[in-house]
Amino acid sequence: MLSSRLLSLQDEERRHIARDLHDSTGQTLTTLKMTLHSLASLIAGVPKAPNLLSELNALADQALQEIRTTSHLLYPPLLDEVGFSSAAQWYVDEFMKRSGVKTSLELSATPRLTKGAQLVFFEFCKRA
Repeated sequence: MLSSRLLSLQDEERRHIARDLHDSTGQTLTTLKMTLHSLASLIAGVPKAPNLLSELNALADQALQEIRTTSHLLYPPLLDEVGFSSAAQWYVDEFMKRSGVKTSLELSATPRLTKGAQLVFFEFCKRA
């Protein structure tokens, strides 16, 4: 029972951190991109400004993607929305993109797992 409670608390904390990371930091980076867009018209005559703005936008896009990936690795929303199979497939696909290692996942049809079981299997997949 204690072990189950510990897993549940860890799950809740990961979900909270992931949501905060995605929402607050994502919102800050989106605001940065909007500010850069506004700045573009003000400095349009500055020779190197368009290239610098383009680089800043690309860095903001990269940071947004990294935040999104990190928050989903902490706690994938797909786990709650559509279950373990979809979350595991997403994880494998993202791993392939990040690492360049060709990977596949084969899952046999199983009944819907409990939330706790899904989380345990997903954490196991991340460590495997």
